[in-house]
Amino acid sequence: MIEQLSENLTNPSLFGADTSSYNDYYDGLFYELYREGREPFYPIPDQAQDFLFYLKLAEETGYSSSILEIGCGNGRIASRLGEHGFRVSGIDCSRAMLEEARKNSAQVEWIEADVRNFNLNKKFQLITFPFDGLQHLISIRDIESGLNCIKDHLDINGRFVVDVTHATPQYLTNALFENGRRVDSVFQDPMGRGTVVVTQTREYDAASQILKLKKLFYFPSSKEEFFKEIFFRCYFPQEMESLLQSKGFEIERRFGDYQGNDFTSHSPKLIFVCRYAGKHLADPLPQLSCLDYCNHVISDRWRASE
Repeated sequence: MIEQLSENLTNPSLFGADTSSYNDYYDGLFYELYREGREPFYPIPDQAQDFLFYLKLAEETGYSSSILEIGCGNGRIASRLGEHGFRVSGIDCSRAMLEEARKNSAQVEWIEADVRNFNLNKKFQLITFPFDGLQHLISIRDIESGLNCIKDHLDINGRFVVDVTHATPQYLTNALFENGRRVDSVFQDPMGRGTVVVTQTREYDAASQILKLKKLFYFPSSKEEFFKEIFFRCYFPQEMESLLQSKGFEIERRFGDYQGNDFTSHSPKLIFVCRYAGKHLADPLPQLSCLDYCNHVISDRWRASE
């Protein structure tokens, strides 16, 4: 069936079924099976690699420390940190995700909250915002509100770690010129509706830096199809540094992947390890456009070749 789908991915009316907004995507168990079903189609299992990265950071912080995960979802990282003996709290705005998280672990404190406006009345030695969660904040106002809340919950000498996908020129080119659908995941529906085939289209708007993913869920047994649109903001390296520094964060380290390699122009990830410096800049530096960033990368390569 997958081979047959692959031959027809460029056809926008592939199944001819009615489509509508699909909220099961944010059901914790449904999402976990969807995520596992992606593994055959993606060569780099980032979501398997990031846990070891965050485990190492937690170990550096110490077992007596308190940890807060922002956007914890169904507890993929937080529950495993709890199993390793760490004191972990996780916040997410999706009640359905948190219900699944509570089934996965009773050791973690699960809290329904919005990163843009939360108050837990306590401080943490380590706060993480893993695996592109920040990219769901698509306006500067949203990210500034989120950073203010995070700063207010960070203990003295505590660390804040955030990772996003690095919007390299190749990544943006693929998003700009991608034609048609690609198979994203195949799995068995936990609600008993048989096989689910997920295909995806991408659309990037350079003016707003917003990447729109349209995920289409097809059920071959009933020939029904539903879709879910998801919006991500692409943040560029200098833009991220400016936003963090404007809120008083001091950048300690900058990694380009979950193996701890230094960040470069070709890195797949952009990971910041920060401490709160206790001061604010008056205003963020100007944002880099897609064209500015590409010119910056080209300039770096030219200087390196001299």
